[in-house]
Amino acid sequence: MMLQSKIVATLAICLQLSIAIQRILFRRLEHDAIKQARLDPTEIIAAPFDQQLLAQNVVTAFASVLATSVFVDAVHDKLSFGTRRGGGETGTSIVALSKSAVAGSAGVLAASIPVFLLCVLSGASPLEHVPHTVLASIYVSVLAFGPPFFHPGFFDSSLGLFRLLAGTETPSSADGDDSNLAPPNPAPAPVKSRGFALKPREVVDRWAMLGVFAGNVPSSILLVLDHGSQIQRWPVPLILGSSIGFGIGSCLGVLLCIFGRFQERKSLMISPSNGDNETKQL
Repeated sequence: MMLQSKIVATLAICLQLSIAIQRILFRRLEHDAIKQARLDPTEIIAAPFDQQLLAQNVVTAFASVLATSVFVDAVHDKLSFGTRRGGGETGTSIVALSKSAVAGSAGVLAASIPVFLLCVLSGASPLEHVPHTVLASIYVSVLAFGPPFFHPGFFDSSLGLFRLLAGTETPSSADGDDSNLAPPNPAPAPVKSRGFALKPREVVDRWAMLGVFAGNVPSSILLVLDHGSQIQRWPVPLILGSSIGFGIGSCLGVLLCIFGRFQERKSLMISPSNGDNETKQL
């Protein structure tokens, strides 16, 4: 159930980002292209994108990632307001989701600081258009770190982010949500050869994070061109590269999880037959 809800949430984020970019980003760029048709290409590139619309795009991305993260947790675990009288957990509580939302928001804002420094090292001016760079850094941080940071319990371990980057992609049964795949005789636990065992949700989050930063590599080429295109205005290349990279990375993570689940189903179907053949030989 976790993988299905994660796929739905990932598709919802990608759809919301594409709609926001089309309505907020591209429409304004088309409008500005008409107004700046007679300007010199260097003047067009020097003019940053509208700050208020950029902030609106950041808020849209933040709300989309937060809402879908809460949706995944609410679907996977039985949502409740607290615990039973005996102290037993009834599932993910609303209080826990609220705490994870606050902690995740603080983590996203804190992670935007090194992203801002990375933007400056990549060529962004530390003195000009600083609000635009700050908003773009928050946007990148939301897409890269928002999905894992908003998950309850992520900050309980000091190795949370390191575990996400260094973890081993194991079959989806490690998530505990695929009991319906189990054969009558329980299969042996998967061997963890190195690192930490990742759940399917974490696999998707890791590849989405890598995709966000990888997507900014080709998009940064737009910053050094002098064609005078509207998409070269700061920080449009950063927004486009992060969004496209997030979509491609998320899809790649989902495909890896589906492939792992397919391999697991195949192994579970083969295991009982092998056991019967060995019994007949004896």
